[in-house]
Amino acid sequence: MSTHLMSQSKTDSLRSVLMNAEGEERINILHSLIFETWLNYPDSALKYAEQALILSRKVEDTKNISKSLRLLGGTYNYKGEFEYSLEYNIQALEIATQINDSILIHNALNNIGFVYISLGNYQNALEYLMRSYQLKQKLGVVY
Repeated sequence: MSTHLMSQSKTDSLRSVLMNAEGEERINILHSLIFETWLNYPDSALKYAEQALILSRKVEDTKNISKSLRLLGGTYNYKGEFEYSLEYNIQALEIATQINDSILIHNALNNIGFVYISLGNYQNALEYLMRSYQLKQKLGVVY
């Protein structure tokens, strides 16, 4: 089975589970759907990201608000809309910093660095990527 077909099967499975999911489970499934679709179907990923952000805000889940903003930014990055991507990733970083969530901070710093590469601002890219790398080392994150 090709990678595309396996990915489509996983996406279909997640959509099926999404229909009956509520609360944090629904947000987590939407986040998974974003990862599964943003490369090949960024418009679908954008819809999932917007839904995840709305739900995260509705239940006032600050951690998921930050993650949803970051994933929304990532979706805009795949769409080539780098200014929007930067805006949402910076919002995600601000929230992650407020709640002092090191993993979310690391992920947001990393994403901001890559957006700056796309924008051709290599000085800012290096700064954010180095901050992300240093935090990654400190946390012992491996991936």
